[in-house]
Amino acid sequence: MVLTRESGVPLYQQIKVWIADNIYRGVWKPGDVLPSEVELERQFGVSRTTVRQAIADLQAEGVVQKQQGRGTFVSHPKYEEKLPALRGFTEDIIAKGHVPRSIVLSSEIIRPQPRIIDKLRLTPKDDVFKLVRLRLIDEEPVQIHTVYLPMWVADLINYSDTDFSTRSLYSEMERAGIQLDEAEEVLEASVASELHSSLLRVPKGAPLIITERQTFDVDGRVVEFSIVEIRGDKYRHSVKLKRGQ
Repeated sequence: MVLTRESGVPLYQQIKVWIADNIYRGVWKPGDVLPSEVELERQFGVSRTTVRQAIADLQAEGVVQKQQGRGTFVSHPKYEEKLPALRGFTEDIIAKGHVPRSIVLSSEIIRPQPRIIDKLRLTPKDDVFKLVRLRLIDEEPVQIHTVYLPMWVADLINYSDTDFSTRSLYSEMERAGIQLDEAEEVLEASVASELHSSLLRVPKGAPLIITERQTFDVDGRVVEFSIVEIRGDKYRHSVKLKRGQ
């Protein structure tokens, strides 16, 4: 690529676009190291400051990641949640062209705490099916997903014979005749505990995003309450807003 100095487009911006284009076209894949700043400086005949500005912009956008003493690497994909689409993890990741995988950490019938009873709109005598899974994108751990289902939902999807490491929960619900309609979701920030550190491969105290979701069917019944603990460096939240008339 030859930089166009008369175009009015800043040189760092042209270098940034060139790097991003190579990444999006697959010339450099997630985990690959980019040419060094010295190499880029020589290739384009620009100053180190110009190269660093291009890299800094790409890093701020999450496209690349600098590692002290090692270089600049292409970032692995983030779990981007676009609202208001109501999709499960497996459906969402496949739609983005990546490979999802789940590891079942636990599955059990429990007598829920008052907060879970309230979220699922049950009575204190009702049992609940609790499922905890570690979710991976392209074999990299991204989130811990804990879901609570009313027993009538768990029974409909035949929970005891379903392999939740390979099956989409929402797909199983719809296969069982449950018509999903809408969900309410709340996000908050947290930090990683020792357990999070071990499962998600992040340092203790690293940022996490916590989402809580209540999912409803077309009859207004709560069919799921879930808590998802997501690596802060692997999450991107996207919402399209429109001003009312």
